[in-house]
Amino acid sequence: MKQFRVKLKKVGSGFMIRLPKMISDRFNFRDGDEIEISILAPVLSDQGDLWEKPPKEITEVSVTLSEDTHSLNMYNRIYIPAKLRFFFPPAGMDFILRTNVGNFTTHLTSDGFIKKNIFRWFSFNGPLEAGDRLDFIEEPGPSSKYRMVLQKQFRTPGPGKMEKK
Repeated sequence: MKQFRVKLKKVGSGFMIRLPKMISDRFNFRDGDEIEISILAPVLSDQGDLWEKPPKEITEVSVTLSEDTHSLNMYNRIYIPAKLRFFFPPAGMDFILRTNVGNFTTHLTSDGFIKKNIFRWFSFNGPLEAGDRLDFIEEPGPSSKYRMVLQKQFRTPGPGKMEKK
């Protein structure tokens, strides 16, 4: 099961939970829908299953790079938008990132960047350009392992340049 964070908001004497937009869009949640929530605390009473089948899992997210790729290339870092950070372990917690140039132990920083140990990946795959897409796929298993795949956007050559074949 994929874990993600939600925000609690006090409303009157109760609490409301705010789900990330990507989650609500992915599962087409509507007003009045029910979801199952696991609380990571000692269980006070037994509770049976609420549904017969397991909920859908998110095992892959994609980041399409914007026009602001200069700082990514200059500082060898990858920005993960806030709406996708739920997919990764909490900031500062290491995970293994499998790439086309090897495996790296890295983590997400508190400001949303992956930058630890990925200089070699940038040296081999860079520079990144606007429109390129990074796919992050969670790999099954007990430890936090993710595969990162770069999808370069097809670019037509400018005037006077020949396209490589």
